Amino acid sequence: MPTLNRLGEIAEERGDYARAEQYLKESLDLARQIKDYEGVCELLGDLGNLSLKQQQWDSAASTFQEAFTVSQAIKNSEITAASLYGFAQISVAQGDIAKAYEHGQASLRLFEAMNHEKASEVRQWLAALTKSMKGEQGQKRLR
Repeated sequence: MPTLNRLGEIAEERGDYARAEQYLKESLDLARQIKDYEGVCELLGDLGNLSLKQQQWDSAASTFQEAFTVSQAIKNSEITAASLYGFAQISVAQGDIAKAYEHGQASLRLFEAMNHEKASEVRQWLAALTKSMKGEQGQKRLR
């Protein structure tokens, strides 16, 4: 499976998203077969992020939902936090800023509790979202 994961990463880096998805799904199938639920969570997260890059919001949402559900069952806070961050990004793309902020905050709390390096990225993302929200409110007042 690590080889398939790496092949998926290489394909993604090269912009070959179809091949990346193929390798990740094949690896996911194997992880499910051997009941490697940590691997399942990680691969679902990778597939969700790949869908985000391609702006495939429905696919990303269902993939992150499955990752979230499995991560909750096996108590994997890192994947739970990453899934929430994925939900936040999807919510922005769909125009639901309030939900995006809510998911982003929940993700940040989990990442901070783990002292995870991703906390900084989520914090910056939330700051940009907040700035954007304030800018939109100012624009509405000018009209």
